[in-house]
Amino acid sequence: MDDLDPLVERCRKGDLEAFSEIVVRLHDEVRGFIAMMAVAPDWTDDVEQEIFIEVYRTLDRFEKDRSFPKWVRGIARNVVRRHAERRSRDSKLRQDAVSQMLRERRQRVSQAAEEPEGPPGLLAALRRCFERLPEHVRALLKLRYQDQKTPAEIAQETQRQAVAVRVSLLRVRRALSECVQAEAGREGISI
Repeated sequence: MDDLDPLVERCRKGDLEAFSEIVVRLHDEVRGFIAMMAVAPDWTDDVEQEIFIEVYRTLDRFEKDRSFPKWVRGIARNVVRRHAERRSRDSKLRQDAVSQMLRERRQRVSQAAEEPEGPPGLLAALRRCFERLPEHVRALLKLRYQDQKTPAEIAQETQRQAVAVRVSLLRVRRALSECVQAEAGREGISI
């Protein structure tokens, strides 16, 4: 018999304090599992929350003769897999669009001594979004896309870890993508 079994039974009867205790007891194990499954650190909290929501939602399917922590790990595995699939699809679409816009901008800048006035559509939206970014973030993007440096080279130059540079680039591309989509939507441009 698992020492969580009494809490599981109380939780099945609607005792939310029992579920809170389950969360506290399994917190470290679930976070360790999430890390082992290579979930990006900035998504760990969201994935953990999704796991415990799924555990609570499906608690009636737990069979008493099974190990509760093992059952939770099975749910965690499925949630992490679904999360990875969603992130991969969403991220690839957004990153590709933003990366393409940044490459196009870099090509235009290199082809002309000065940028053309009033670029149309998406490039104008990207420019407005880019200008709203803090200076250190714009500098990071310039190093990557204008100077064509790798995250490892940027990390060395800025005295940061390469993984931190990649995470920063991921976040800023995601933010730029969302900003460009919003700007384009306001102007009636479909992406």
